[in-house]
Amino acid sequence: MTSLAASRDLLDRPTAPGALLAMLAGFAAVALLIEGAGQWQALVVDIVGLALCAGGYVAWQRGQKVPGSLAALAGGVLVLVALALAVSQPEAMTERLELLPGLLGLAVLLAGLLPVRAGWERRLVTTGAAFLFVGVVTSGVVRGASEIQLLAAGVASVLAWDLGEQAVSLGGQVGRRAQTHRAELVHAGGSLLAGVAILAVTVGVAALDVQGLSLAGFAVLLVAGFALVVATRQ
Repeated sequence: MTSLAASRDLLDRPTAPGALLAMLAGFAAVALLIEGAGQWQALVVDIVGLALCAGGYVAWQRGQKVPGSLAALAGGVLVLVALALAVSQPEAMTERLELLPGLLGLAVLLAGLLPVRAGWERRLVTTGAAFLFVGVVTSGVVRGASEIQLLAAGVASVLAWDLGEQAVSLGGQVGRRAQTHRAELVHAGGSLLAGVAILAVTVGVAALDVQGLSLAGFAVLLVAGFALVVATRQ
């Protein structure tokens, strides 16, 4: 019975390559928008904290209960420190407002990809990606980030959701220990290519300087179209 339960647990968990790719896309979605030293400090601390949480979770699953617990605890503390830095270190309130949703999104995304609770993988991945996108929108509203910045970060947040969903789907179909890295890299490459094409179109339209065309509105439509494209590929 123990062996069967362990096998079932591995089947239900998202695949590791897809989880890593999704987190990298999430980090990019946040990093593309920030500029201040205080923001970077908070993001770096958050990345270290999330890495410790992930490492502690893996160690726990492998039976290394004490080191796994200590690593996860230290990681959780660092994530809280990163959130505290996000509300105290950036000089401008606008920098704090645009950073917080992104840091929260990364934490929730990782919670879905580990996962911290079986059966909640998809909702946590979707919620995490939604927080990342809220950070993109907030950056555009409160700071007026450039359209290219917003579009690139928006594409990265959609990629984080797409790759996370793919990891969950493959984990449910073939199990976490299956060799899925090639299929996931191909999937990621296709989605990334579509995102790069959208960026190229936006840059081309901006270069034309079409009168009466809102480039920001055009970029939002393209990101929405990209999200629809990747959703149909699930």
